[in-house]
Amino acid sequence: MNYYKQASENIIATNPQNDCYICTCGIGPTGKIHIGKAFDILCAHFVSNEIEGLNKKTKVVCFIDDCITDLHVRTIDSSSHIRQLKNELKALSISVEFVYSSENYKNGSYNSYLMMVYNHQEAILETINKRYIGKYDKKLSAIFNVYCPYCGALLTDVNSIGDYRFSYTCKCGSHGTDSILNNKTFFRWKIETPIRWHLYNSCFEPAAFNHDGPNGSFIIAKDLYKVLFGERPPLSMFYQYFCDDSGNKFSSRTNIGYTISDLLPYFYPHQITEYLKNINFRYPIKFSVKKMFDDIYYGKRWKDIRFWLCQKLGIQNNTILSIINIAKYYFYDCAIICNKLNLECSVELGDFIKKIQLYQQIMPPKSTEISTQFKNALGNILENNRNLTVPEIQASVMSVKGYSYERFCKEFYGVFFHTESGPPLSKILDCCSRHVYDAMRFCVLDKYTCRNINYERLPSFMTYHFKTFVFDDIKEKIIKLIDTPANKDRYERHVIPVVENVKKISSEMSVGDEVYILIIAAMLHDIAKFQLEGNNNHCYANHAKTGAEWTRRFLRSNDVCECYIEKICRCIENHSVIPTDGAPLDERIIAAADGMAHIDYPWALICKQIQRQDNQPYSVILDMLFDDRLSKSLDKISFSEIRKEYSRKIELLKRLLK
Repeated sequence: MNYYKQASENIIATNPQNDCYICTCGIGPTGKIHIGKAFDILCAHFVSNEIEGLNKKTKVVCFIDDCITDLHVRTIDSSSHIRQLKNELKALSISVEFVYSSENYKNGSYNSYLMMVYNHQEAILETINKRYIGKYDKKLSAIFNVYCPYCGALLTDVNSIGDYRFSYTCKCGSHGTDSILNNKTFFRWKIETPIRWHLYNSCFEPAAFNHDGPNGSFIIAKDLYKVLFGERPPLSMFYQYFCDDSGNKFSSRTNIGYTISDLLPYFYPHQITEYLKNINFRYPIKFSVKKMFDDIYYGKRWKDIRFWLCQKLGIQNNTILSIINIAKYYFYDCAIICNKLNLECSVELGDFIKKIQLYQQIMPPKSTEISTQFKNALGNILENNRNLTVPEIQASVMSVKGYSYERFCKEFYGVFFHTESGPPLSKILDCCSRHVYDAMRFCVLDKYTCRNINYERLPSFMTYHFKTFVFDDIKEKIIKLIDTPANKDRYERHVIPVVENVKKISSEMSVGDEVYILIIAAMLHDIAKFQLEGNNNHCYANHAKTGAEWTRRFLRSNDVCECYIEKICRCIENHSVIPTDGAPLDERIIAAADGMAHIDYPWALICKQIQRQDNQPYSVILDMLFDDRLSKSLDKISFSEIRKEYSRKIELLKRLLK
């Protein structure tokens, strides 16, 4: 049932005379504004949208109770929580007018209501006490929050003396009389709710379920609305609380709960609003990123996403259906969708893939052991050096002694899809055979990797594998090897800057996870110049080639796959020469990063010299200029914008050192 549509129809039927239907909501400014807290605004927005769909003018107004318990009243528009909420709503394309309680007191909007409540205080207290069975006495402090003008404390001994004035006594010793229009007297929350309903002509306001019930604040507010204004109060909708997978309620105090900002990296704005709109809020709502992701991308809502993709991309539904059926089984190379459709230029689809890959980083699939028989079966399949039909694959599998096709399929889905079953193998091969065969080669990399892989740009599943399973271990071993007292100066002065330059260029060139392979190449590019244990004859003359040979031995001794070794060693061997226009991108990045570091070093020394006001020139800088090393370093930078920046640096260096 569409509760929001039903509510909108009831609102229009109840208030047919309205020119504009105001949907109100309220929120406290303190603490993290998680989804459970923001659901007030979302509910009002969903109802407002339904009213707008019926060709009626509508608006959402959110009240922020920013009157805090001290002498001062503050407007907290600069509060990080409210500012974040406004940015989140803007990202979701939700238009809300924010109203602060403090402004209503300051600009006099509440003055007539303050006097009305003062005149009807006995009827108000009688109405409240019917719900709370005589809990509140007849002091004015049961209706207003009044603060001491001297110490700012909340007063409890406040009595009406007529003519909109009151007498008070404070624990600090101060006492006297004052007017309720002094900007230090505020409505208690149960009183303010019906006041703001009337002030803004509210026709609907949602609330959490705990405000419903015999003693609930909304029930009391509705009773007071009838007493004060003699009119029917706005319609309400009550929703249950949000909780995590363990049943812990979302709470600002305990900092439990997801904000809208937590969801935006993984979902499109329209997905978030649609998902939250379709939540059954009549029962406690178990909520997590994983559950939401599975529901949207892999669960019941998958069909909706499929149709959305078809509409966005303008392609036939049956074409994308088979592809998405593959991807939803957690096939870890999600770029199969882009490659299959040849839609690398599609921003929407590329963004869609990134969201799935980002999710898989925080929820990685369980690794599956690869049996020797499975490897042998893959080996038999790949020996043909062509894509096989399903019967041919069956024959290749059956040729492995003691192995069955059923067992092969089970292991196949476990390794590549991280599940025990999936769509028929024929559909998988028909849909994305090239990627399946690449993945098969990867599983038996030691034997088949060199045959069909382009080392200039590795397949995305390989770079993802390197980042996830290889990078951290190799990086730690390299740092342990070269970050020693004998090498510390060269490591900090040159290697670290080269690594940072690689990250900078890779980000601009959008190389993706391949940057992790290039970082290892950057860390090892000058390895021949380092004093390593058992090898004090470090090399300068032909350090690139020597370093590549050493790196190949080092990486092989650490069981790094040959595809990564080939790429890293090629970059190291060619980093000292000026790359040609047709050189692979990875070689150009490493060469440029090295050249940038050679220019940055004298530039940093000159800056230090100027800061120290030291007129003695650095001999190392002069040497670099005289043998034209800086110009050679500039020639290695083949990226135009970066080259312009470093060309200016060299000109300035030459002027300073003339």
